[in-house]
Amino acid sequence: MKNIVYILILYIVINNHLTYAEWSTDASENNEVSAYASDQIQPLITPDGHGGAYVAWLDNRLQYYRLAFVNRITGNGNRAWPKDSPINIAFNTQRLLKLVADNAGNAYIAWEEYGMQNEYLLMATKIDSNGNTLWENDVIQVSDYQFYPIDADLCSDEEGNVVVTWEKNVVHSEFSHNIVYRQKISSSGEKQWGWFGTEVGRSYTYNRLHPRLTLDGENGVIITYADGDSLYARRYSAEGDTLWGWRRVTVVTRPAYPYVAHIVSDNRGGAIICWEDERFGEYTELYAQRLSPQGALLWENEGDGIRVSLSDDSKYNIKMISDGNGGAIIAWLASSPDYDFEPTILCQRINANGERLWGENGVYVRSLDFWQRDYDMTSDGEQGVILAWSALADSVATTSETNIWAHRLNADGEKVWGARPLAVCTHPASQYRPVICSADTGGSIIAWQDLRSDSGDVYAQYIENIGVLGKDEKPPTIDHTPPQNVEEQQSIPIQATITDDLTGVDRVTFSVNKGDVQAIDTVIALVKYSLSSDIYTGTIPANLVTKTGLRYSIRAFDKKGLASSAGPFSPFVHYSSFESPEILPAAQYQLVSFPGEPDISAVSLLAHNFGPYNDEEWRVFQYNPAIPNYIEYNNPSFSNIHAGSGFWMITKSAWTIDAGAGKSARLDVDHNIELSKGWNIISSTFNFAIPWSSVRRDTACASALWMYVNGEYMHATMLQPWHAYFLYAKEGCSIDISPELSDLKKKTRPADAASTAHLDWAMKIEVQCEDFCDRENIVALFSRARDGLDSFDQPEPPPSPGHSVSLYFVHDDDNSDDMNYSMDVKSFFNGKQSWTFIVHSNMKNKRYDVHCREIVPSQDIGGLYLIDHQADKMIDVADHPEYSYLSSAASHRTFTLVATREKKPSCFPEKSTPTHWSLLQNYPNPFNNWTAITYHCPAETIITLTIYNYLGQKITTLVNAKHEPGEYTTYWDAGEWTSGVYYYRLTGNGFSAVRKMILLK
Repeated sequence: MKNIVYILILYIVINNHLTYAEWSTDASENNEVSAYASDQIQPLITPDGHGGAYVAWLDNRLQYYRLAFVNRITGNGNRAWPKDSPINIAFNTQRLLKLVADNAGNAYIAWEEYGMQNEYLLMATKIDSNGNTLWENDVIQVSDYQFYPIDADLCSDEEGNVVVTWEKNVVHSEFSHNIVYRQKISSSGEKQWGWFGTEVGRSYTYNRLHPRLTLDGENGVIITYADGDSLYARRYSAEGDTLWGWRRVTVVTRPAYPYVAHIVSDNRGGAIICWEDERFGEYTELYAQRLSPQGALLWENEGDGIRVSLSDDSKYNIKMISDGNGGAIIAWLASSPDYDFEPTILCQRINANGERLWGENGVYVRSLDFWQRDYDMTSDGEQGVILAWSALADSVATTSETNIWAHRLNADGEKVWGARPLAVCTHPASQYRPVICSADTGGSIIAWQDLRSDSGDVYAQYIENIGVLGKDEKPPTIDHTPPQNVEEQQSIPIQATITDDLTGVDRVTFSVNKGDVQAIDTVIALVKYSLSSDIYTGTIPANLVTKTGLRYSIRAFDKKGLASSAGPFSPFVHYSSFESPEILPAAQYQLVSFPGEPDISAVSLLAHNFGPYNDEEWRVFQYNPAIPNYIEYNNPSFSNIHAGSGFWMITKSAWTIDAGAGKSARLDVDHNIELSKGWNIISSTFNFAIPWSSVRRDTACASALWMYVNGEYMHATMLQPWHAYFLYAKEGCSIDISPELSDLKKKTRPADAASTAHLDWAMKIEVQCEDFCDRENIVALFSRARDGLDSFDQPEPPPSPGHSVSLYFVHDDDNSDDMNYSMDVKSFFNGKQSWTFIVHSNMKNKRYDVHCREIVPSQDIGGLYLIDHQADKMIDVADHPEYSYLSSAASHRTFTLVATREKKPSCFPEKSTPTHWSLLQNYPNPFNNWTAITYHCPAETIITLTIYNYLGQKITTLVNAKHEPGEYTTYWDAGEWTSGVYYYRLTGNGFSAVRKMILLK
């Protein structure tokens, strides 16, 4: 069992509860980290990667030995572990803590142990966010024994390893010297660079070296240290190899007597080093130098670096962070004459070129008339800095207690939180030694040593980057009551009450768009009704209040940037009149609907538009899937036309439909349409087009949506206002039509079965009779299909109430429900496959044209043959993709399409070649408009077929072309000729024949 676990059990017994809290917003309270009845001193802090922080400190609770303790403060301000956890139990005093987090949210802790034999050791451990030690031996001894205090530094690389550097004093009988060491410990706790480290450099004087290090961006490190009157640096790779040669880089070439150097990465493979410099004697100055990835000195003055501040005062207690853009932000304490030589914090930002960005002397962080002492700083994440310090509690100095203060400087060195700093802790007792880290959530966490209950506790406080105490996790609250009904083309006043408990409301907008606009049409700022009010007001312009409806949403931002939204809201837009933009064509059946919500019923609207029902002037039909059949308007079973349904309509003359007064559908809710089993006529209630792909539908609902245009059914991709559509459902189900055009992928859609892209082979079969046609018919082969009815077979919509022609496939399966199908997909064939289809029409004495067109080719198909069972004909589709026939009466005509692997297989006997000339009697005869003429040609020749009137005058030539031997049929459309007797004559290769026919209209 690991040591930390033993001590955890002990403290769970003593303190058997976790403290649940949230970040305080009261500067006199704050959040307790540790308040055990003994001294907790010298806190350190580092982010935990989850919005909280690890806090470590030295603790005297065991009285005889000072031990290092740690706890984690969660992002919500709670102590993560039961009270406090000692890092290591040892009968030695622990001190000089170092704390750093890795990129996985774990923490490395290093410290010095001072034993009873006056020897010093450098120790280290790694813990996770639950307080567990992660190394097999819990604690690793980094250095061997020495007789002087150890000055160490550490950092964690991108692979989760930790690199440590420290100073060791070696004493001999005649002299002593100091050596800088380095060590890498892997994430799993294995030493990488020797057992007790590898030497970096040494001094043969009594000077302390104070090594510091930073990452080089490639999992290596750059280490700097002072030696006498100069400063040096070395770079090591991730493997520990020396990268700048065997010689160390001299950072300062003239005597400068630096004490402690500070180093940060320049985020470009090099580093920036800053140090206290005594080259002029009278004042301690600050100098800085930047090293390239190759170890070159980049800033001016022949290796002397640049002065951080030109002011004539002593500067000390340096702190430095990267500015995130190749430069650095440096802070220091100065005994400035501007503040009666009291300690004062100043800051300077230096860019990658070594230029001072915040004036020649830097900027004062102090803005109250009292001195500053302990301080720390962290990045604000925007090339600025947040500083925390301890200072006297008031400007009059009536008390000796110090409080914790903070301020933020932006990238330009300006005080973001105003002239006065933020009071972080104002408890009457003293607080000092603040430490600060970024919290990865747009704020920072400050911890400090606090005397409110005894001689030392540890407290913490979260501050937002905008300068308020506490963690802002709640966006503004929006209270808004939308209007229910508005009038078209009239502006709409909007009012909302908006509050924010912590950081305050920064701005409020509302976005408005008309129903037919996909993106936000207009963004309008809401303004405060008064400075003391939480009421915000605005106006929706009248030009956005249209028949298409409107939606609007309110969005509020607090000063942290957290946002909340309310809406969308959609009032009913009432209008006085609504005419269809399209004229209803005369004498053509159309699928029609009324958009929106008319004030009167749809049945009453029809009577209002066309007067009393007169089937010679106008006709209307509903479709009842339960019958299944049409119900005419004058039938008692005809029901009211409800929203989301539609009807068939035909008028004797062209007409514009007026939906009268009504209101738009609401745009903040989806429109649900219940479907019955079978075919349903549906429509959209919205006054703008809706993509069919955005409609959510049950699996029982077919994927194909059918519209009727100019005498034929077609697949529809949009739901248009004023139009209606046929939709098939295998069983009762529903669809949801969303008005939100900006979100067309609300639901994962199954693959459209009507698509042909996935098929192995496909052919489209079309039929046309005069102005009526049926083009959306497909036969196909697909390896995942079966010969019987399956999900790939799509139903054929019912014929229109008027004249129509349709082509459909029939399944004999028990599950087919006697349905007709527009698509018939079968499994791949073994040499032969066939499809039977029917051409149905309610028109008499008409010519019908059947056209076959391959749309997905396959090399496995060698032959395609169309069989007309009534005419007992077989047509080679490859040679004759179009086939025509005449029908004297409304009929069902059966065809079979056969696909074979071979061209002209043995299963289809060769048709005999005619042995003599013949001209057959036309069919039908007598005829009305259309008739067919068949003739036999026994030899290759040019044939002419001519029509004459009863006077023997030629009126047209039907055929004049070269023929191969065979039987041929051609058609004559006599629509422009009057009734009477006509003659047709066939000539070719010396043959001539004449027959009579009668045209009756």
